[in-house]
Amino acid sequence: MQASWISYGCLILLIGIDNGCNAFLDHLMKRVQKKWMTSWQRMRDQQVRPRMFAQINLQGSPSIVQTMASRQGNIELAVSLHNATADTVSLLHMHGIDQWLNHRSNVAINTVASYMGWPNAVGKVEGDVIPDSENTYWWMTSTSFPPQGTEGQIVLLPVSKVNSSLPLSPMVVSSSEIEQNWYYSKIEWVDMNQDGWLDVVTSRSRGRSESIQFSQLLWYENPGYGLLWSRGRWRSHTITNGPDMSFEVLRIPLPSGESRLVIIGAGHWDNKLYAVWTEDPEENWANVDAINERVIDNHGWFYDVQVADVNADGRVDIIASTWTPGIKQGSVIVYEIPCDFSRDKWRRHILIDGAVDMPLPDLGSGGKIKIFHPTLRQGQVSQKKKPFILVSGDDEGRVYVLIPNSRRTNDWEYTSHTVYKTSGPVGALAVDDINHDGFMEIIIPVVDGHKLVFFTYKPSEIGPHYFVDETSVASP
Repeated sequence: MQASWISYGCLILLIGIDNGCNAFLDHLMKRVQKKWMTSWQRMRDQQVRPRMFAQINLQGSPSIVQTMASRQGNIELAVSLHNATADTVSLLHMHGIDQWLNHRSNVAINTVASYMGWPNAVGKVEGDVIPDSENTYWWMTSTSFPPQGTEGQIVLLPVSKVNSSLPLSPMVVSSSEIEQNWYYSKIEWVDMNQDGWLDVVTSRSRGRSESIQFSQLLWYENPGYGLLWSRGRWRSHTITNGPDMSFEVLRIPLPSGESRLVIIGAGHWDNKLYAVWTEDPEENWANVDAINERVIDNHGWFYDVQVADVNADGRVDIIASTWTPGIKQGSVIVYEIPCDFSRDKWRRHILIDGAVDMPLPDLGSGGKIKIFHPTLRQGQVSQKKKPFILVSGDDEGRVYVLIPNSRRTNDWEYTSHTVYKTSGPVGALAVDDINHDGFMEIIIPVVDGHKLVFFTYKPSEIGPHYFVDETSVASP
């Protein structure tokens, strides 16, 4: 009888212990979950992580996307699309994006260009470039695409016309070139010979990746009124050999108080970053004997170059992305512009070195970077805040955002965050405030997924849209 009471008492004790453990574990799990949610809410509120909120399915594989502002101020999209079945590539114009995001209408899509090579970059042609024209044009650079028998070129594309009964046709800038297999990177509009007309500055390479013949930085001379009435020829002028993949044009002050127009060019195939300028008193780049250059660095295969004030000290810096063949990883580097850019050393700061996994990137998308601020105040960016840096991982199927670790101007450390994962390549990205709500959106071309996915920094309840991993999603 006593033993029975002891056994019964032990049973009651064990049940009490078990219930106590369950209550303790339940309490612990709730604390962990609350801490986890608080952590993610903090990341959301600090704009560390955007959320996915929309997608557009396409009839092909998008490789690049670029935002454009319409005459009315609405954001439109230019998308390069490859149809694998027909093995064709075209450039699409998507408009009505803001209305679609507000569930008011569908996205309108029309083809702007086809059989003009594989698009590499696209932008809007400002009104004063084409004389006496109220029509909207885009510029496009491309590389040769053998399945369609098309060559790489630079072309001005009519997107919309105003008060014109005549059909509009594309204007080819590089039509005088007879060589084949050109890759044109991008363009900038600069008056290179001081004649009052904006000219086309570009960089290019010729050949295939296994046998590049040479690379070139050059400019095409605007024919002026001849462009409108006779489709005048754009004469090419070589600046230098070496830069091929990307470049930026900016004016840099000198210690004397003067300044120089400088082209920062990425030499992909010769692994060099260049600074090119002219000493001509009138800054006439047609005077080839006055053109000077220097090599800033030779850190890997350079892919992209951007200009921004990375450390928020009031001075612009040069941001470059590179790729290292041995470890097959990318780096993001910042160069401080010295007081005398032509003689002094350019200080290098490696933000991310080998931390961005990247197989050999595609020349049109891999390694491309975007500099942005996640929020805008009354349409303006605070000059006292360091920017975020968006990086496309290309074939590795990742999208990274590099975020500054502190506000100190002497602290160059950034942390890499993965915001999107997929099982196939991602293309060249776009960042813009699409619906003008003060929060930036990221648009990602998902190549194998045949879609564009949209992320926003506008806060929402924590959920799966903050943790998007589509590595297990099958391709359509």
